[in-house]
Amino acid sequence: MDFGQDEKIKRAISKYAADLVRLAFTYVKNIADAEDAVQDVFLTYMLKRPKFENSKHEKAWLMRVTVNKCRDVLKSGWRRKRAAMPDDLAAVPGEGSEILKAVLELEDRYRLPVYLHYFDGLPIEQIARVMNANPSTTGTWLSRGRKALRERLGEDFL
Repeated sequence: MDFGQDEKIKRAISKYAADLVRLAFTYVKNIADAEDAVQDVFLTYMLKRPKFENSKHEKAWLMRVTVNKCRDVLKSGWRRKRAAMPDDLAAVPGEGSEILKAVLELEDRYRLPVYLHYFDGLPIEQIARVMNANPSTTGTWLSRGRKALRERLGEDFL
């Protein structure tokens, strides 16, 4: 057993778990599903034991895996068959504002770039890697998401 790797995983959990839950919540719009997805992310981390060049690389990998796990949650037959649960914005740590509600109402392809850029402060190139998309396409999605938010929240929003 590699105890050094176990410490890396514990550090990653304490450092990134809250951010990943918020990211997952913007994708699945349900706090329980978001927490389950992030739990799966860290399980994957433990099983695969990836090597990272630096902490930025580690965070990008965790965000990419989180997006993939969220897609899996959204595709699952179990999710489609269960009764709808109300979204609980108050349960998302540190976020519960009118702006977040407006972001969550955006189309899927606009929601993630807007969230990652404005709530996590990521540049377009890194968002493109997380979304597995071209940076220019990601920039277009971000621009269109901003435009939709301005229409909902008013011109002085951004």
